[in-house]
Amino acid sequence: MKLFALIFTVFIVGLQMLVAQSNILNAKNPTDVGKKSEGQMAYEADRAPLEYPYVDDKDILWSKVVYEEIDLSQKFNFPLLYPTDDALYTDDRKSLWRIIYESLENGLIENVYQRNNRNFTEAYSKEEYMEFLKTSINIGGIVQEDRVESHQITSYRVKGIWYFDKKYAELRYRLLAIMPVGRDLLNENDLEYRTGLFWIWYRDLRPILYDELTYTGKNSAKRISFDQLLTSRRFHSYLYAVENIMNDRTLDESPNISDDPYMRLVESERLKQSILDFELDMWAD
Repeated sequence: MKLFALIFTVFIVGLQMLVAQSNILNAKNPTDVGKKSEGQMAYEADRAPLEYPYVDDKDILWSKVVYEEIDLSQKFNFPLLYPTDDALYTDDRKSLWRIIYESLENGLIENVYQRNNRNFTEAYSKEEYMEFLKTSINIGGIVQEDRVESHQITSYRVKGIWYFDKKYAELRYRLLAIMPVGRDLLNENDLEYRTGLFWIWYRDLRPILYDELTYTGKNSAKRISFDQLLTSRRFHSYLYAVENIMNDRTLDESPNISDDPYMRLVESERLKQSILDFELDMWAD
């Protein structure tokens, strides 16, 4: 009975993975998997993400810029991490890093901002940011390409803004920028692989993420786009900074917090709750 249950489970999981790939049910051979009909390609060519609504400054009653880190070791964030083996899957299944890597390599994103500048006043040239993506190494006289792989990205940092829109009388969130954190090819002595690579303005990345579907593990036939996942905040994160009078000082730089990971987490949750409580306090007054 247990053996039957195991075989049935493996069959169902395998079927879900197959159905997740386009044209799998019509493929006459494996090379047809992933091919799209003319109708599908025409439909996708016309698709575009919904434009953000215009928000007049006079309608913003209150706002707060926040910086968060999405830890990819947390199970809830796995849709952003996997698959980590980029060579194993076709274009139907990509990690967020693979999408970013290919977009930069193919020149689909023009502006990439310096990692130490959270206000995006200084950008990298393509030659500069490509140094963060891949390099050449000499092994026994043979030159080989070395690149940052999906499994070497440990987290993503995001900059966003919470604001109270008095026109709609509700608290809203807008994602502004995203930064991959992981292996730094320019500093191989960083064994912890915890280096922020570069900032990307989210509006530049959004049309690309809108066309890329992520696998959440719930329903292979109803996958959502990476844009939907990120803009609807379907991830777990912790705050590492909020805009403040001290140059947006991070929690790591705050006295009595920097040396205690537990206190950083407590402070992060306190700040999150204070932002979410703002809307409740509006109606309580």
